Amino acid sequence: MRAVPRTLAGVAALAAVATAGVIYYHGRDPGPEPTAQSERTSSIYNLAGDRVAVETDGQVRISVVTRGATRQVNVARTLQWTGQRHHEESWKDDRLRVSFDCDQDCSAAYVVEVPDGTQVTVNGTPA
Repeated sequence: MRAVPRTLAGVAALAAVATAGVIYYHGRDPGPEPTAQSERTSSIYNLAGDRVAVETDGQVRISVVTRGATRQVNVARTLQWTGQRHHEESWKDDRLRVSFDCDQDCSAAYVVEVPDGTQVTVNGTPA
């Protein structure tokens, strides 16, 4: 007979702890809502050859513009995101690598300006 009261007491204690956990979880302040942010920047890279390869990962849109005869690649970017973002960009051997991702609602719009006559591929496809 003593086992039943102990079991009931254990169940009651467990229910009390679970209820307290639910109240704590739902009663805490989640903090402010993340706000939308944006950033516009640009870079200039030296071009060694007559080809540029662009590789992207994530929410990245690439536009290619040809202009002039300078041996440079001008890159203008507009990043938009909400919450935490992850952005990486590198230039090596006439190859531009871009990765962009975030918690929610993000995009990266790139304008890549190359000299006239430069062959450009984006993820292996001619631009």
